[in-house]
Amino acid sequence: MVTFLSIPTGLRTPTVAIEVDPRFAQQSIATKAYTLLVVAQKIAAGTIVADTPTTITSFGQARTLFGEGSQGAGMFEALFENNTFTTVKGVAMADPAGTAMVKTLTIAGTATESGAVVVYVAGRRISIAVASGDAASAIAGNIRTAIGNVTNLPIAITGAAADVIFTARGTGTYGNQIKVSVNLNEDEELPAGVSSATVADTTAGAGEPAWASALTAVEEEQYDLIGWGDSTDTSLALLEAHLVTKFGPLVQKDGVGFFGADRADVNTYQTQFDSKDSGAGRNDKHVSPVSLRGSETPEYEIAAAVVGVVGLQGAIDPARPFQTLQVAGIRAPALADQFNDGERNTLLNSGVGTLKVGPGNVVQIERLQTSYQVNSAGANDTAFTDVNVLLTLLFLRFNLRTLLAVKFPRHKLASDEAKIAPGQDIMTPSIMRAELVAWFDDMETLGLVEDRDTFKAGLVVEINPSDPNVLDIIVGPDFVNQLRVIRAAIQFRL
Repeated sequence: MVTFLSIPTGLRTPTVAIEVDPRFAQQSIATKAYTLLVVAQKIAAGTIVADTPTTITSFGQARTLFGEGSQGAGMFEALFENNTFTTVKGVAMADPAGTAMVKTLTIAGTATESGAVVVYVAGRRISIAVASGDAASAIAGNIRTAIGNVTNLPIAITGAAADVIFTARGTGTYGNQIKVSVNLNEDEELPAGVSSATVADTTAGAGEPAWASALTAVEEEQYDLIGWGDSTDTSLALLEAHLVTKFGPLVQKDGVGFFGADRADVNTYQTQFDSKDSGAGRNDKHVSPVSLRGSETPEYEIAAAVVGVVGLQGAIDPARPFQTLQVAGIRAPALADQFNDGERNTLLNSGVGTLKVGPGNVVQIERLQTSYQVNSAGANDTAFTDVNVLLTLLFLRFNLRTLLAVKFPRHKLASDEAKIAPGQDIMTPSIMRAELVAWFDDMETLGLVEDRDTFKAGLVVEINPSDPNVLDIIVGPDFVNQLRVIRAAIQFRL
């Protein structure tokens, strides 16, 4: 007896009824299209409604929605510089009650030769011409004019006489990530007679936006990668709790969060993120700290840039390592500020992912990790360490869930011993076993899993003894690994 989806039994009216059954139409492997999310502050000029996820397709649109020079505009500029293909949404938070960061650049001396003063704001380079005879007040005035004409800088320019005052466009602690520097390159120097160009921290940014409200706004949607504009423990705890809930088996709207982390030294990183010894550090399964010490680029832009790269490459192959991929738009730190190989290795063993400076003085991904290091019993655990492993897991679960939901939406369930006539929509443990092995073969073809024999040996499919309407399954795919280290010995002879 053949089971039909919509043709009723007992049909006596003369007709030829042919239904369309789409369950087996898709022959290819289900693909997972990524959706990215940027969570950031807007400024008053931004038109986006706070706590409302909004699809953003261009940097120009982001500037309008979040406001020019806002944290959100900066993050979208960094993301789109690395990825203009993947769907991305933004959720905005209004400026918090508090203060805006203020820095002051003071010029001293009168130029006795022509030249330039090069000012860096959040990693953007602005060169200001200086003519012989220019006094400090004239040089400062020219700096104010030149920087004021640059679009999408995260600061507003004011000042008088020999001072240039930089004020973050929004209130809050995020402004403390904005750096202002002078003459960073070796070939950049003040013209003769200009004795100094000194940047001082005038006012620290204070106040935290409504991170919790922003996360509540995206509870019902899935975002594969999240660019997070903050690196404080308070906001990271909210993000991790959010992602843990969405990772659960009854929700399955999982994702990975990324944030930038610029700390003074290895010990400072370890204090915040290393949970192996004291247990006091972060231990987040779903959030990846991205370290790069000394870059002029704000942490929040680093996070968004990495999300752009991973969003593009992870969707192509979640298991392929991201090492050596360039992250465009990030200013490489000076050599003296860069961590050496040993320091970065220590960071990787402390739950911190690393960027490095590669050939051509470009910033590259070295290894992306979460801060997860120990399980609930305090034992060392590498299950969720590498971002590649987590992305592979999320793809496999998505693909298996899609297969089962599309192919077997309204099946009956019977034991393997039942004598069932062909043509019925019925599931048995042996049929499911065959489907799961075929699924594994597809995933192995994609280069995501290996060791078919072990998978088959460990596969469990059984009807639940307490509820005959439930089919219980255990699958144990062996993930392919990433080629991280090549070790070789040259045993020469004389």
